[in-house]
Amino acid sequence: MNFRNRRAQPCCSACLLILAGMLAGCTPGVERPEMKRLTEANSIHIQEGWGGLGIASHAEYVLKREGNAFKGEGHFTVGRLEEKASIELPPDVAQKFLRQLGEAKLEKGPYTPLIQHTDDYPSFRIELGLAGGTVVIHSESQGEYHVPWAAEIGSQVYVIDSELPARAYMDLKPDLKPEIRERLANEASKRR
Repeated sequence: MNFRNRRAQPCCSACLLILAGMLAGCTPGVERPEMKRLTEANSIHIQEGWGGLGIASHAEYVLKREGNAFKGEGHFTVGRLEEKASIELPPDVAQKFLRQLGEAKLEKGPYTPLIQHTDDYPSFRIELGLAGGTVVIHSESQGEYHVPWAAEIGSQVYVIDSELPARAYMDLKPDLKPEIRERLANEASKRR
């Protein structure tokens, strides 16, 4: 077949966009209205843990909206040591965190955490209570930003293939009294 003499057929712009995405290895994100409403959350429940070769540690925060701030309690465990503390997220910090999470790009597909080595098992779970349901964002992936993450909305599971949840959490962390967990870790290591 001689292709030089063939005339190019017109193509619709939607076809070009799909083709461009396929060539770039991209899949379009999934829109979920719940993600855009995360700034309306009435509760934030965060669990952060680590297990592996060493002393296991865990922090859990149960916070309820009071005005635009979130108040509640943090529970810290390192080895056999435990401590509780009052936690308060200022309105600007809480809203920035929720807004950032709401910007996460969701992709359809099964969640498979990235595990590259042994004796290092992080876990993060962020449960956001909305009127009419919850959004859960979690990761068991290794690495600095724990990519990929998963988002569970109703019975659907989506993948978040970005650092965004980890970066949002890092911005929030100074208000979650991480110094308590660090102190408990130091005390636990001295007792070994």
